[in-house]
Amino acid sequence: MNDDVIRRLQDAAHAVGETVEAVPPFDPAAAPARRTPAGSRRTRSWLIPVAAAAAVTVAVAGGAVVARHGGGTMDTAAGTTAGPAAQPSFLVQIRSGDMAVRSVADGHVTATVPGPGGERFTQVQATRDNRLFYAVTEQDTCRSRFYRFSLSDSGEVASIGALPFTPPEGTAVTSLAVNGDGSTLAYGLSSCAPGGKGASLVVTDTATGDSRTWTSAHTSAVRDVSMSEDGRTLVFRRAAAVWGTSTEAITESAVPTEAPPKPEAAAEPEATPETTSGSPAAVESALPQDDGDVLPESRVTPEEPGTAPFPAASAEPEAGAAPREQPVTESAEPSAPPLPKGWTCLIPASTVENPTENPASGTTPSSASPATGVAWECSMSRTVWVLDTGTSEGLDDVRAITLGGSSAPTTGGVHDVALTPDGGRVLATVGWSRLAQVQGVTKLAGAVAEVVAYDVGTGQAVQTLYRDEERRPLFERVDVDGTGRFVLVVGPDETGQVTESGYRTLFTDDGGVARTAAW
Repeated sequence: MNDDVIRRLQDAAHAVGETVEAVPPFDPAAAPARRTPAGSRRTRSWLIPVAAAAAVTVAVAGGAVVARHGGGTMDTAAGTTAGPAAQPSFLVQIRSGDMAVRSVADGHVTATVPGPGGERFTQVQATRDNRLFYAVTEQDTCRSRFYRFSLSDSGEVASIGALPFTPPEGTAVTSLAVNGDGSTLAYGLSSCAPGGKGASLVVTDTATGDSRTWTSAHTSAVRDVSMSEDGRTLVFRRAAAVWGTSTEAITESAVPTEAPPKPEAAAEPEATPETTSGSPAAVESALPQDDGDVLPESRVTPEEPGTAPFPAASAEPEAGAAPREQPVTESAEPSAPPLPKGWTCLIPASTVENPTENPASGTTPSSASPATGVAWECSMSRTVWVLDTGTSEGLDDVRAITLGGSSAPTTGGVHDVALTPDGGRVLATVGWSRLAQVQGVTKLAGAVAEVVAYDVGTGQAVQTLYRDEERRPLFERVDVDGTGRFVLVVGPDETGQVTESGYRTLFTDDGGVARTAAW
């Protein structure tokens, strides 16, 4: 079976056409009406009100660039339109550049799709019927390619082929989304060259290749793109900071010139662990290759909580205000400890002092018992951008919402987001963890994991679908199926599903990385 898949991948790759830049504009209004999710008329339901399907609402910031067929042929066995929404039977997981199809029933692998020669799979998304999928590959030369494949009822690869259009050479796909029937793709693009052009968001008709591109003045990557079933609404986030791994040192960043003076090291005894007592740390690192993520900027300016980290281009800080490595003196606050193996966190983060005797207690030592351990509170941006593909705004001008109101501590961060099929709510994996360094050993000192539904209009939490105060490590990825009733969550050690009935483990994973997965 694998030999047949490899042959078809090679044949399809050779048939891919060229990319052109003069084409008719993409018209979202011309898209056919989509299915109304079953149960949408009910006044009470568990997840349908939690609108999902990542909104890729794109704003016009420049000319439209459309990729079209270049005379190549597709694998005609590959279907181009998905069937009705169905409960997921399979999920597709990216592992070290290959794809593995796994059964939802027991987690066993039903098929594998190796990366084509010289290419590795980095992104994958499912349509509403759980049989038609789209994927992205990358090459070391920074060239991406789109693939479409379908699954049989037994979970084997029934057909696969490369799409006859490709992103511009020298750019990498940073995120991928698809609408319900598979007729529209949305994806983020970033330049592979240092100091390259700003990031962009593209919406493409999978049948014709016609696409529209909205560009940004900022290079921060477009991440976590998610689209509603009808393809009219998109949500996405921006990579306001870089990821770090346990192999990189975490250094304290200097306070920007416009920021207030740094507080003295001697904090008040009554301060709680949620009170930040240090500047956000800066991490320089790249994401694991098999996750398909792209390194945005290597250094970032700390942002204020709840504010959009992308001011107008004219308001960008001067080069002299950029964070830089700053040595820690005796009077300075303790620097953040290195992350243990398998842990990743987005900055901004804060350092707090913890008592050595009980680093997980969440209490602050008294003045008579000074702390000797250091904890790092990992936090991720709660800002989500909502785009309407029918608007003409620029990518930097679209509406932003701040997700808030969950039961997690205010220092809790949003790891990943997905839009419900009806486009009404954003599902997010929310987590808060504290790392404590005691006698030179870094340990996890507490964690809270949640899956929360937020209103796409206000950003306010409307329902907590799952909560676990003992979850270690936290869930880092989330996806929702075409029915809007099954939520896929992925952590470094475990993949599971959240439904109205609760949480169920699908399978465990010892890879130490929250792998990209979709159903």
